Order: sequence, then structure tokens, then C-alpha cells
Amino acid sequence: GIAGDPSALESTYSSYANIAADPEWNFLSYISSHDTDLFDRNDLMDAATSLLLSPGAVQIFYGDETKRLPLNTGTDQDTRSMMNWGSFDNALRTHLSKVGEFRQAHPAIGAGSHQQLDDLPYTFMRDYINASDGLCDKIVAAVGLTPNASSTLDVGGAFADGELIRDAYTGNTATVSGGQLTLTI
Repeated sequence: GIAGDPSALESTYSSYANIAADPEWNFLSYISSHDTDLFDRNDLMDAATSLLLSPGAVQIFYGDETKRLPLNTGTDQDTRSMMNWGSFDNALRTHLSKVGEFRQAHPAIGAGSHQQLDDLPYTFMRDYINASDGLCDKIVAAVGLTPNASSTLDVGGAFADGELIRDAYTGNTATVSGGQLTLTI
């Protein structure tokens, strides 16, 4: 239930990143499944965003990306309702597609080391270096930002002053100055 709560993410993300760093462990995170309740349909945007930014492997249960409703029969079959082909929440689906593509393009999200950069907004860095193939990847993500508002993020632990940074979600760019980055989200 904490998947949609940005203030509760740090302890989960840091512990998951530590587990994911151990080659003996393999795990899968999800917010809904056919054996559990569906995640709160009114908080899917935040919850699925938090899930897609989680370390390790993640799974979107069918219909979480479109706000598919449960059957409401009071049985354990409620999570197995038919796909809502005619009533997709297109804003949710589009958002999760963008975040999912970002995750796919950046192995640091699932397999990188994790470092919190700031509390408000909750900002973190994931850094992935694979010595065997030379792959290096680094991302900074901020969760809980206000849409269509200017946000200043502390990124000094990740990027040097003068670096031009692109917001993967909007395509907007900004230059790091004084360890901070200001973007309109």
C-alpha cells in the first residue's frame, strides 16, 4: 500500500537496491495480482510510477495500466475481471508507457546502486556500472512533483555544474548550477 506514497519510498528503494546487488537474489515486485487485491484504483498513477522506478524486476498486472475495475462480487475472483477495452484511462496508460520506456532504456533503474539526493521532493540517483561489458548508466529521478510547475532539484551528488541535463519525461533541458537543476515538469 505504500507504493503511492513518495515519503515512504526511500526505505523500500534502498533495501531493494541492496538486495538486487546480490547475484544470489532475484525478486519481482508488483502492486496487484490475481492472488491479491487490486491496488487502489484512485492512486494508480503514483503507485505504478513508484513501482516502475523500483530496483529489481517489476510486473504490471493486466489492467493496472488502464485502471481496470474489479468485479466486486466479494470473492477471490474479483481481481480477474475482463479487460476494460472500451474504458481505458488513457492519461494513466500514456504516463506508464513513458515511465516504462525510461525504465527499459536505463538499466540503472533496476540494477544500479541507489542514493537518495533529497527529501522534498524525494529525489534519488541510480548508478550502474558493468565492468564485463563496459556499460555505464546513471539516472536521477524525482517523485511527487507538481505537474506544470517549476521544480528545483538537488543533483550535485550526480551531476557536475555546467552539465546539460535532459528531462526524459518532457524532453526539456536545463544546466546544472550550484548543484541544482530547475525544470518545468
